[in-house]
Amino acid sequence: GSVVEETETIDNVEKVKRTNIIINGFIEAKHSEATPTSLTFTSDTWDYVNELRDKKFKGGKVVGWIHTHPSYGIKLSDYDIFIQQNFFSNDYEVAYVVDQLDGIEGFYFWINGELQHCKGFYIYDKLGVEIKIEKEKDDDADEEANGKVSTLYKVALGILAAAVVILG
Repeated sequence: GSVVEETETIDNVEKVKRTNIIINGFIEAKHSEATPTSLTFTSDTWDYVNELRDKKFKGGKVVGWIHTHPSYGIKLSDYDIFIQQNFFSNDYEVAYVVDQLDGIEGFYFWINGELQHCKGFYIYDKLGVEIKIEKEKDDDADEEANGKVSTLYKVALGILAAAVVILG
């Protein structure tokens, strides 16, 4: 896999730069510490990730992370945004969020320094499986959803096995 940048000329005036990120594996974020509302990548987590990356994905680059929001939707929480800003702040680094109970998933990535929801993506392993892309909700709906964090969500986060996405 690779990070591919494409530049096109439109009407010989503008240039459009697109970055395509091809992810070909991931490494579980072992030794991370999770609570119902937070996830901490410890130094042991990063040691494990870097060691396994060097063994399995020689020359590979960490390009983001994946985590679940069971029955909570895929909008990033304030804490998710904190993790993205502090550990995955390069233009090519993504957050992949999965709500397996509601069957939705999505990527967030940086555009001009802002973290934005990706409008489309393709997952090769899911050939023939429809991907649902959640539309952004209004702020009132978000506040209501945040106030109704289910027990299932809290339990699932407590046993969260976060993964760090690897680009080979």
